[in-house]
Amino acid sequence: MDYFLNAQLERLKTDHIDYYLIHGIAGEMWDKLEALEVIDFLDRAKSDRRIINAGFSFHGLIEGFKRIVDAYPWIFCQTQYNFMDENNQAGTEGLKYAASKDLGVVVM
Repeated sequence: MDYFLNAQLERLKTDHIDYYLIHGIAGEMWDKLEALEVIDFLDRAKSDRRIINAGFSFHGLIEGFKRIVDAYPWIFCQTQYNFMDENNQAGTEGLKYAASKDLGVVVM
């Protein structure tokens, strides 16, 4: 993860990223990322100020969303939301859960 972040910083010609997403995570992918010590990576990158605010984008079921929200002190998340199907993926329940945790939400 450090290799990719450092390459991104170099390409962007900057020393930090204000809002950094771990993209496309859900249940099994989150389990793999935890095993690969993504939390330690985020802590290091925030500590040395390469990442200012950490977030994640999500495609999965509400149970996984809650688990990921609770796993780290995220600043924001990006999740799908559709007025035609408010129960799809994290849905309305996920938006309310994020709000209860003071988690910023970017809707896709």
